Amino acid sequence: MRGAHAARVFPTAPGGMASGSVARSRLSPSVICALLIAAAAMQYLPASMLNPVSQNIYWRLSDSVVEDSGYWRYLKDSVLLVFSLYWPVYVLMSGTGEASKILEKYIMMMTMLIVVASIPFLFFEGFMPFLQAGIRWLILLQGAVGVFVLTRTIPDSRKSQTMALLIIFAVAVCDVYVLLMQGFGGGDLSGLLGGRLPGGFATAGTAGYFALGVGLLAGALRQVSLPLRLATFLAAFLIAATSGTRYAQIGLGLIALRWFMSYQQAGRSRDERVNRLVAGLLFIVPVLIVAVIGFVFLSGRGNPFDQGERGGRIFNMFEIFDMISDGDLSDILFGRGLGTGTNTAFVISSSMLISPLSVKWNVLIDNSFITAIIQLGLVGSLILFVGCFFIFMSGGAPFIVILIIGLGLFVQNIFEQFFLMIPFAYVLALDASAWRAAGEAPGFVR
Repeated sequence: MRGAHAARVFPTAPGGMASGSVARSRLSPSVICALLIAAAAMQYLPASMLNPVSQNIYWRLSDSVVEDSGYWRYLKDSVLLVFSLYWPVYVLMSGTGEASKILEKYIMMMTMLIVVASIPFLFFEGFMPFLQAGIRWLILLQGAVGVFVLTRTIPDSRKSQTMALLIIFAVAVCDVYVLLMQGFGGGDLSGLLGGRLPGGFATAGTAGYFALGVGLLAGALRQVSLPLRLATFLAAFLIAATSGTRYAQIGLGLIALRWFMSYQQAGRSRDERVNRLVAGLLFIVPVLIVAVIGFVFLSGRGNPFDQGERGGRIFNMFEIFDMISDGDLSDILFGRGLGTGTNTAFVISSSMLISPLSVKWNVLIDNSFITAIIQLGLVGSLILFVGCFFIFMSGGAPFIVILIIGLGLFVQNIFEQFFLMIPFAYVLALDASAWRAAGEAPGFVR
């Protein structure tokens, strides 16, 4: 009985084919999700495993490791592009009901986005070289919608989910190996505790997002045995801790809290659940807060609460708001063009030997809403967020998932982050399927 209640940390997909689903499919959504994540992780992981110690162990991989990655660097984009082109065709050929309805919503949203995104380039001198940066995150969005559609409409088996988590666990273990080599490269623990280690990823930030995505999937794949899920989650927490990525550390802490609360309430009467919940919260919440702050300081990130000072996220957000409010009406309504203000745009600027700031409004800000306004303006941003809401949130999800995603929208441009978009889409679809399978009313609080 305890195990059954504890498994409610994240609901599972229905055991039988849902009404309106893709009929008689042999596809496994969890394995597809795992393979996408593994392909993305393979960009630099093989080269990092062969040469882990000689890298710069703070924040970013060395140029030599990036160069040694060879064709592995293109695996993520290639696999994502193939999947993004494949799933709409698959749904059109074999899907009915709900899958087709979601596809219709997505096509409607994307058509309106393309129309609005074309306006700056056609009429208001949008910077054309940045267009490829915008197309890149639109392809990622299409891949995430595909994961959502397949997960929501195709049931998964215990065997498939176990295989999926084994793939993810294997990748996480390989990255932990690289982290240990980087951390102990100086012969002591100073490297492991005193820096932001990238592991097998381009930056420590990417490593943190990978860790958060892995932690979400470890909680969501509840048909898998508990030891494998816990081992995967612990590997994810180690990666997040050494990356110094505060958002990932807080997100994993929230998942651990929800997991703990579920076990505390398993098989108890209502009064017992309330008492154990209060006692558990009084214990674990301070522990999580101290642990996250401790990891942040050990990684050299400074005070996580000083975001209102110059250089902090809140300070930067108001600075850019002032910049946008002083802009032309056309820029405010339709933005400066797809790709402007993205990480990829800064890479393109460097390759063109120009200053990124020489392009109007091309500033980096860790905020999904502001980055969308910079690219698409108020009109395009409204289409994007309303469309995503009706696609991804139509079935409801646990409050903890909503909280993690909501926080991410304010502290990162999640539309650029592969290791956030794909797991978010999978977990949201899995939970939506569970609501329908259990015959419960949709809602955000479980």
